[in-house]
Amino acid sequence: MESLEKIFKERITTGGPLPEGVPIHQIFELAKELYLVSPESAVAFLDHTPVFLSFLSSEEYSDEDILSRVPFTRLPLKKEPEVEETDTTQRLVLTAGWTHYFRGWADQGRQLAKRSPAVAYQYFQSTPPFLNHGEMINVRLWSDWAIQILAVGNESEEAAVTLLRSSPRLLEFMSFRELKDWFALGLLLVRDSSTLASAFFSQVPDSLNSLYRAERLGVFGLIRSMAKTLPNEAVEFYLECLEGLKALSSTVRSTVLELAEKLAAGQPEKISGSFQKILGPLLSFSNPVQLLVTENLDRLAEVSIESALHFLSHSKRLVSEIPEAFLGQWVDRGLELLAEDERRGNEYFQFISEEPERELSRWKEAVIL
Repeated sequence: MESLEKIFKERITTGGPLPEGVPIHQIFELAKELYLVSPESAVAFLDHTPVFLSFLSSEEYSDEDILSRVPFTRLPLKKEPEVEETDTTQRLVLTAGWTHYFRGWADQGRQLAKRSPAVAYQYFQSTPPFLNHGEMINVRLWSDWAIQILAVGNESEEAAVTLLRSSPRLLEFMSFRELKDWFALGLLLVRDSSTLASAFFSQVPDSLNSLYRAERLGVFGLIRSMAKTLPNEAVEFYLECLEGLKALSSTVRSTVLELAEKLAAGQPEKISGSFQKILGPLLSFSNPVQLLVTENLDRLAEVSIESALHFLSHSKRLVSEIPEAFLGQWVDRGLELLAEDERRGNEYFQFISEEPERELSRWKEAVIL
């Protein structure tokens, strides 16, 4: 490999202007420390140094951290919304200088390089896209995630690389807080299999972006429940769940996730099957009917999981034969029976007694006034 001095000259001294006030000799010293551990990582560090520094604000280009006082407004505790009072109290705020972030970035890279040069290289490569959507203050925690993955074992290198490569893409539509939940799932998986964790981290489907934050968190919750005992099935279900939700109306997605967990009744091995049982019938309905069926299914699941599953299996027939406005009344009769006698109520939703057919005929002939 070329000498560090030559690389430094190409990348830094002649590679474009640096922000004013940045001592070039400090950059060289940091690169030299890194070069001793991993020459490839040192090159990546120098390649991305100008871009990294460009993300720092002018206030951060100070040789030392600055302790300043800033005023803040405290809202009153009174209930009257029209009353606002300003508290001129000042708070001490520590503004980190450029060396705090820059040296921290380099030091973390060196720590990664000691464990895996490949992960350190990816860390420096992924930092600019991370900062395009993330914040400077979160870079250290993000790199700590890679260290945690590597700490699991020697075979976890690919999982750490994939984590660093994929996370900037997720930040295009996720908050960093949400990204933590995503990472926590991968960390749970890597303890069982680094291959599974790599597969999970590598999946950044468009369907994930199409969901709302609450829906994504709901998916993560189901995957977490499965991953503890069924890691392979959890990763497989991850994509199935995302694609299935994408095909549903946004008005029912969160409820469907909650129902899948309810119908599984605390048994992780039933989560995927429960989700598919709900998804199948709903996909045959238009948006308003999806909501109607889901609302009634949710009502039933609160009382009887068994009856809820039976209702779901007959939902296509019910929707095709009863005017939508009266589906709730048909379900109401079943709920009454469940309250009186659980066996009769379950038979009602199974259609193995005469009563559901009589009730069906009643609402078939009903007229909406």
